[in-house]
Amino acid sequence: MAAIFASGTLANAIAGKWQLLFFYETYRYQVDAFGWENTEMAYNCVKDGGVCDLESFARAVSTVGPVTEVGDDGVKRKVRRPTYNKVDWEKIGDGDTFDQDKFNSETDKAGFRGGVNNDALFYYWDGRRGSFESIMSEAERIIKQAQAKLTSDGLPISNGRYKALQNALKIHLNARRLEQATKLLKTFETWALEKGYKVVLGDEISRPPVPPYKQIDAEAIVKGKGLEGAEADELRNWVKEQNAAGESKRHVDAILTATELGHKLAAACAKK
Repeated sequence: MAAIFASGTLANAIAGKWQLLFFYETYRYQVDAFGWENTEMAYNCVKDGGVCDLESFARAVSTVGPVTEVGDDGVKRKVRRPTYNKVDWEKIGDGDTFDQDKFNSETDKAGFRGGVNNDALFYYWDGRRGSFESIMSEAERIIKQAQAKLTSDGLPISNGRYKALQNALKIHLNARRLEQATKLLKTFETWALEKGYKVVLGDEISRPPVPPYKQIDAEAIVKGKGLEGAEADELRNWVKEQNAAGESKRHVDAILTATELGHKLAAACAKK
């Protein structure tokens, strides 16, 4: 049995930026189908009288607020994030000129951590509390309606924006896996230390542009410690039990939701 874990970078900022890109491409996909004046997303863009580019969209829907950061001098300071003025949007491009690697590196400069204002994202949201599942369900509904409109107009559903939102969702899903792995690793290290177990890492899993994963091999730990019976089962079941509880369960549910949506998007293309 191998449990997937990750090393290094905190993943909330990684997953968040790709979800933001997914929302943007979903918005542009709806614009392709219905026109900018009829989109249900990013009302500030409609109000300004045109189609938002990536920068305008990010500014329109992102939550801006104070966060605590530690400077190079070791001093903690309250700063406002994200700061999109630090981003070179021209390098990132859009549509046919979009540069995924530049998006990945440039958006990190802004300090975006996944904060999206649901009321700004969907103008009819009306202050409701939202979960990852409910937000992604709205995005799925919008995509389906756009598919139907494009089909009725005799246009292919899998255009450039559709492929772009599929790609952003795939990367977001992999970043969610990284996020879950990072949290599990931290918890596992504490638990293993208390038990006197040495953490054994397996092969690296690479899913660019997300940082690589490594595996913690539960079976290798079992064999290395010579565990048997209940002790061996406890170690083997640790990941399953962690994934079924609390914050870990919410991350797992989000991964399942994104995975299911990805399958639906691919299946829609296969039908055409």
